[in-house]
Amino acid sequence: MRPPIRLSRRETELLPLLARGLTLRDAAATMSISYKTADSYRSSLLRKLNIRDRVELARYAIRQRIIEP
Repeated sequence: MRPPIRLSRRETELLPLLARGLTLRDAAATMSISYKTADSYRSSLLRKLNIRDRVELARYAIRQRIIEP
C-alpha cells in the first residue's frame, strides 16, 4: 500500500479552487497570493499527485470528495 500523499496547507487550499475551474490568476487572488506563488504551488501539486492537467485534477478532486461533481 502506498503512503498517503502529503500536500502543504496552501496546496490543499489551491486544489479545490483549480478543480472548480478558477483560473490560476483568480485562485491566487482568492488566496491573497501572487500569481507566481500560485503557479509554484500548482506545479508542486501536480507533481505530487502525478497529474498532468486541470481535467485530471478535477477528476482527482471529485474521486477524493474534495469537490462535488
